[in-house]
Amino acid sequence: MNSKERLIATTVGTVAVAIVGWIVWSHVSTQLATKHDNIAKQQQLLNEQNRKQREGSKATKKLADLKLRALPETREDANAFYNAWLLDLVARIGFQSPSVGVADTRGKPGTFQTLRYTVEVFGTLDQLTTFLSEFYAVGDLHRIQQLTVSPPNAGSRMLKASMTIEALSLQGCQRKQIGDVASERVNRPELDLLRQVVVDRSFFFPANEAPKLDEIAQQTVFRGSTLTVVATASDPDPWDTLEFSLPGTPPDGAEVVKRSQTEAEVRWSPKENGEYEIELAVTDNGSPSRTETRKFKVNVVEPPPVVAAERAPGFDDASQTFLVGTLASGGEWRAWFNVRTRGDLLKLRVGDSLNVGTITGTIDLIADNHVEIVAGDARTRVRVGQSITDGKQIETPPPVQQAEQPQSTDAASS
Repeated sequence: MNSKERLIATTVGTVAVAIVGWIVWSHVSTQLATKHDNIAKQQQLLNEQNRKQREGSKATKKLADLKLRALPETREDANAFYNAWLLDLVARIGFQSPSVGVADTRGKPGTFQTLRYTVEVFGTLDQLTTFLSEFYAVGDLHRIQQLTVSPPNAGSRMLKASMTIEALSLQGCQRKQIGDVASERVNRPELDLLRQVVVDRSFFFPANEAPKLDEIAQQTVFRGSTLTVVATASDPDPWDTLEFSLPGTPPDGAEVVKRSQTEAEVRWSPKENGEYEIELAVTDNGSPSRTETRKFKVNVVEPPPVVAAERAPGFDDASQTFLVGTLASGGEWRAWFNVRTRGDLLKLRVGDSLNVGTITGTIDLIADNHVEIVAGDARTRVRVGQSITDGKQIETPPPVQQAEQPQSTDAASS
């Protein structure tokens, strides 16, 4: 084979090898591409399965969390617990004429149920916003689906609020208490701030005016005695109520006692002399509340010296000592005195001393119907039947003479 033939043969062989190599490579690359596609599809399926598994785990966790905040699975338990919680909340707020009732129940038994409640109350804007704050501070599965607020009548701060509330019950929930889970979406400080903002805007009323507190004159009080000052206040808003207080640092023991809607008493019993200042405040319940204060001075002075009062005499036995009779026996007279308070019978002769109660004297004369008692320069005549305190003063003592002898020594005059 000459060189030309060898060149042709080599060329043909090279081309044949190239064609065969290309065919083989095309087949191999196609198989590789197919396998890569299959691997990618399997990876995609695996990723999808992993995603679904993660979502399933997340849903399971969320469902478990929802069961912690849902109502019990049975309608009876769910209604009993939630209705009791609603009634307690309404009562704590202090609404007037509250009405709470079950509207209906929706959902799929065995999975979930939605209980609907109707609530109708009368209260102030402050009470309504407090109710909403307390409601949304609880993390239970409930919501206010509809709320209608009617403006108050003239001269009143009372609003009428009607609302529809929905609460969710889940299968498998075994809770025994409602309202014990805090909300994760809002916190208490935010709710309190929001409540104050709403109340201060006073949507339904004119701007609140501060109450008026009358001037209080300077006071003077003795140390140890009790100071009582009556303060009078008024409010331009007729529907407001007023409360009295002693702000700052009042003197030790000072207090304020409300007497009526517009009056209060400041009471204080100072223990030391000096000049003091007392501040009194009156605050209304408007939205927002307004306060007015008044200060007044108190001079505490030394009390006057105590003058001992004359002691009133006690019961006088002399007023109940009566001359019951006179008796002559053997030429000697005796006077009989009955001391009723002691049950004693005194038998005295001329010259005997008489000491009963406030009466102290000497028997100077005994006659048939009277006796005369001498005490110092005074002479008193007491007749039979009289008490010795009812006797008559005799200005000039009569001459001493013996009474006539009685006819019978055994008879007593009475």
